[in-house]
Amino acid sequence: MTENKVFEEKIEGTTNIESYKLVTNDLVREALENDKGQDAQLLSWEIKPFTKKGDNYASIVACIEVKYHKIETEFIDSFVAKINPLRPPNFDIMEIYAREPVILSSIIGGMDKQLANLKLNNIRTPKVLSRNNEKGKEVFIEENLRNQGFKMHNRKIGLDLNHSLLVVNEIGRFHASSILFEEEIYPKTLSETFPDFKCILLSHLRLNILTTTKHGKYSVTSRYTSKRNWMDPELSSFEILSSLFTEGAEKARNFAQKAGPKYEKGEKWLSKPSQEIINIYFDVFSPKKPFDVLIHGDCWTNNMLFK
Repeated sequence: MTENKVFEEKIEGTTNIESYKLVTNDLVREALENDKGQDAQLLSWEIKPFTKKGDNYASIVACIEVKYHKIETEFIDSFVAKINPLRPPNFDIMEIYAREPVILSSIIGGMDKQLANLKLNNIRTPKVLSRNNEKGKEVFIEENLRNQGFKMHNRKIGLDLNHSLLVVNEIGRFHASSILFEEEIYPKTLSETFPDFKCILLSHLRLNILTTTKHGKYSVTSRYTSKRNWMDPELSSFEILSSLFTEGAEKARNFAQKAGPKYEKGEKWLSKPSQEIINIYFDVFSPKKPFDVLIHGDCWTNNMLFK
């Protein structure tokens, strides 16, 4: 019988013990067999914290340490689990927890085939080894890239030119291969080809330009009306998102101002009214040919690993 242990993790006064319970023996066993082969026998596993306060992930990220038996030898290894944090039901970004495993497995799998046809390397992402996409119980287990020598860069320092070029080049490959993949599945779209991905596309890309009513409220013209989402002005999460954009623009403007006259043009652009800044953000989320590509959506330092 497989033994498992759950170590309680506390972040900012809350406990992740309930989220950890979403990781099951079956999911861990499936991950192990997909990684090590069907003859790998799971002996025990432990789930432990993998991140620290300030890493700022929307999901719970945990380490799963496994002991297993294979070819008459006992081994120890580890995986990474990304888990629904089980926030209150009225928290408006619950839908995002199903997005990543669909992209990492089904979508990027198709993109990698296009790159292979051109004798190019795969998109550099971790392998998804098992997943549960049941609503409210979302969790997936992937390979632990720390075991291969990868590590997170200090977000407070910023990337140098060489590392920045690595990121930009990889994002470019991501965009380009998504176009090749969509050309292969044409006339179907990604949402038609992958039903699990459909609601994500509809909800994530439905907003066009925000306007302000005479009462100072936001209104929006929608491409899709079947599903509300975390970028909907009527939801509480929109205020959080709006503050994030406007505060970010203000900090960038202050930096440009202190950096000297050569950034004067950038400073002037960043001095736009907050509503206009938000409008620009939502405008770029509306697909437009010829730049209608699958994007990363959250390209920042803590979502990258280097070695």
